[in-house]
Amino acid sequence: MTKRAAPERLDPEDLRARLAAGAVLVDFRDPRIFGAGHVAGSLNVAIDSPQLGERVGWFAPPGRPLVLLVETDAHLTRALSALARIGLDDVAGYVIGSAAVRKSGLRVEVLPQVTASELAERLQAEPDLVVLDVREPVEWEEGHVPGARHIPMREVPGRLAELPRDRRIALICRGGARSSLVGSVLLSHGFTDLLNTWGGVSAWLEAGLPVTQD
Repeated sequence: MTKRAAPERLDPEDLRARLAAGAVLVDFRDPRIFGAGHVAGSLNVAIDSPQLGERVGWFAPPGRPLVLLVETDAHLTRALSALARIGLDDVAGYVIGSAAVRKSGLRVEVLPQVTASELAERLQAEPDLVVLDVREPVEWEEGHVPGARHIPMREVPGRLAELPRDRRIALICRGGARSSLVGSVLLSHGFTDLLNTWGGVSAWLEAGLPVTQD
């Protein structure tokens, strides 16, 4: 089997061309950096995520090449290795650093971040706010934000019809990475009023906020 050549580093023009041709931008930056500004339609998979390659494979549209956005050369090596382990080797190039987003000229979106305490305050002030917990069932059963809805991360793409498009949705997981990934998926499907809870349920518990097992 022929080994694929190493992907090339793309300049802004090349990046625009690859994406226009159908490539998917996988953004491996920290969710807080991703949230502050990212290329519209990109997929956020934090570089320190467990099951790194698998998370890309679960959510990247099949049959389309990938372009990787990383913060360092070391992160690039890690991302390529994780993707190769599960057979995702159709990488059309990469870019390094947030400057690549600014220089690309592509449409930029945000995914606002809130702390657990800020989420609690919003729930008091915004009765229509939907909290979507994307953790696994065993995590949910151990305790969750009162009134939250539950759709495990991998099930979200197949259950979009269950989510309201006319209400703000605050996403939450254990720490903030899975919820940011789901946020990027929802943005790509036209959801616009989203929040990501940085620190997740772990921060919620640390703040002494209530949980339920109902």
